[in-house]
Amino acid sequence: MHDISDATKRNWARLGSTAQGRLRARANKSLSEKAFIPSECLKDKRSARIVARVRQLIWQSGLSVEEALNALCHKLLKEHGLARRPFVREFIKSLNLRHAGIFDDIPLPTEEPDLIGAVYQSLLLEGRKSRLGSYYTPPDLIRDLEEDIELGEGETLLDPCCGSGMFLAQLETNHPQNLYGMDSDPIAVKIAKANLFIRHRDKDFSPNIFCADFLKSSFGRKFDYIVSNPPWGARVEANLKRESFSCFLEKAMGFLRQGGQLRFLLPQSALSVRAHKDMRQRLLCCGDLYAVKLYGSRFRNVMSKAVGVFWKKGTPGPTFGITDKNEVYVLRKEDVLKSPGFSISPLSRMDMEILKHVYSGKYHTLESSEWALGIVTGGNKKHLLSHGGGSAEPIYTGREVESYFLSPPRFFIEYDRSRYQQVAPEWIYRAPQKLAYRFISDRLVFALDERNSLFLNSANILIPRVEGYDIKSVLALLNSKLFSYIHAKKFGQIKILKGNLMQLPFPPITCGQNERLSRLAEEAIASKTPSPQIDDFVYELFGITGEKREYIEGQLNRINKTYF
Repeated sequence: MHDISDATKRNWARLGSTAQGRLRARANKSLSEKAFIPSECLKDKRSARIVARVRQLIWQSGLSVEEALNALCHKLLKEHGLARRPFVREFIKSLNLRHAGIFDDIPLPTEEPDLIGAVYQSLLLEGRKSRLGSYYTPPDLIRDLEEDIELGEGETLLDPCCGSGMFLAQLETNHPQNLYGMDSDPIAVKIAKANLFIRHRDKDFSPNIFCADFLKSSFGRKFDYIVSNPPWGARVEANLKRESFSCFLEKAMGFLRQGGQLRFLLPQSALSVRAHKDMRQRLLCCGDLYAVKLYGSRFRNVMSKAVGVFWKKGTPGPTFGITDKNEVYVLRKEDVLKSPGFSISPLSRMDMEILKHVYSGKYHTLESSEWALGIVTGGNKKHLLSHGGGSAEPIYTGREVESYFLSPPRFFIEYDRSRYQQVAPEWIYRAPQKLAYRFISDRLVFALDERNSLFLNSANILIPRVEGYDIKSVLALLNSKLFSYIHAKKFGQIKILKGNLMQLPFPPITCGQNERLSRLAEEAIASKTPSPQIDDFVYELFGITGEKREYIEGQLNRINKTYF
């Protein structure tokens, strides 16, 4: 069963809906029933046509995915002239080949390193891939993670969640018998073995690929390298509070020999989200985190950005580098360990000075505030109307949330709480004053609502409780350039998360300062234009002038141009 709250289940029960039916209808990628061809994993983009043709034949034939891919493995091994090799012949015997000739009329491109894996990915529903975190890795990212790895005769490398085996197959080595892989998906394991046979067709060996759950497995050996793209977003049954990639990383550390290296591809949220604080502490203190590389958005239909984490089992060094495009930032580990949540961000010396300065004095936070998600309807096409009238009232999305104000609504709704999948408490929606903010944005964008308005879940809700501040003065700080800079540098995400917002610093202010900020915010709301006077006030409030201010605004211009 999918992870859904008890409240959601009760809501569905009142509606007389089955969980499966509602899950299919949810506007949630993890439940999507679409499939796509992963062209980013193909060497020649023209091969996508062959993948589409193979997929169509599989659908038309009615074969199971396993039967079809067994036949595809067999055909490729034959076309590479490997079918008579002793170890390959044993592998072929393990396949169910009742439909071995189904692809005989389709010419397969033999130069593709992972054609079978691309076909498999094209057959998997997007929702299943999202739930399991099983998106295969683009070849250029694999090359970057494995750069400079040269396996000597006695050295070994493990991919603990190897999928179709590309981390193993792309590595340049004359010792394929020293490559080890593991995956809990038996079909992926077969594909990985076939790919390794083809990649090292001049060698007579049996691939060390095992079908097992790495988190429940053990080895009788240590490894020199562990390189992988572990599942993102999936939860581990034994510890539902931790994401799978964190568990994979912790266990992999234990399977490295002294001096061995771990290189993992992770979501960028791993560097800053509070839930991964313990993982960051292990990386910084239990060995030598020597490099982090930011790769940006590299997976089709996946919003999360990717980062490479490079770690060595041994004594921690004093610094590590973060590579962001062509820039390299060097961070001192003692500075990161002193920061809230051990957040890892690409920070220049000036960035570190500014952040240290804004957090150096006393400050309040949004910790005691009220928070809520917008409405999750369970089916926007069914519930949203394009016009008002009658009992229909406006409902706003993140797109209508502008700095300080709400632009005219695009949708209306006949509000009935019992019909929706997830709703916040009624009093929050109907609060006389509340702030709404875009959930997906390259900067902080907050608007004031004084009309008891409804919001969809692309816009979240905040009722601030900050000592000395009224709601409009809080709004002014949240929309300021300084706060967007702090958020971008500390967290580096386009998801505006509650946990990150609660770390923003609100310095103590006088009644007069609060009144002044509030008046400036009222003027910005009335004019529907952000006020330069607010930015001047906020910079002054934090004592930021001259060179530091110019630097902040230059960084914001750069971030806004390159964020997507």
